Amino acid sequence: MEIGYARVSRGDSQDIDPQLRALRDAGCDPIYQEEASGGRADRPELARAIGALRPGDVFVVWCRCQR
Repeated sequence: MEIGYARVSRGDSQDIDPQLRALRDAGCDPIYQEEASGGRADRPELARAIGALRPGDVFVVWCRCQR
C-alpha cells in the first residue's frame, strides 16, 4: 500500500491541491493531510500516517524543490 502525506504551512496561503493531485496520481490511498507550520513538531496527521504503515508499505510525500 502507498500511504501519502501532504502538508502546507498555516497562514501562507499555500494550495494543498497540487500535492493531493500528485499523491493520488502516484496511487496513494489513504492520503493524510494537514495545515501546520514547518517549525512545529506536533503534527497529528503525520503521526497517524506513520502509525498506519505496515511492513511493505511505501510512505510518499510530495516535494517542490526550489533552486
